[in-house]
Amino acid sequence: MRWEDYDAGTGTCRIRGTKSSSSDRVVNLPQWLRERLDQRASRTGREGLIFAAPALLNDDEQQWDQSNSNAAIR
Repeated sequence: MRWEDYDAGTGTCRIRGTKSSSSDRVVNLPQWLRERLDQRASRTGREGLIFAAPALLNDDEQQWDQSNSNAAIR
């Protein structure tokens, strides 16, 4: 997810490419998630990826490797 796809005013986020490269949908986010995203934006800014790789905090375009994401959630 990219910051440009998150609309704080409406509480929605555009999700692109989930089933195919052309898929595009908008989802309503719960209030608790909107609050967390707004807190993150105040710390990191609203450029690039919302969840960039934490090891490279100065690079907002570096995606997380899926295996690292799974380990962080566990």
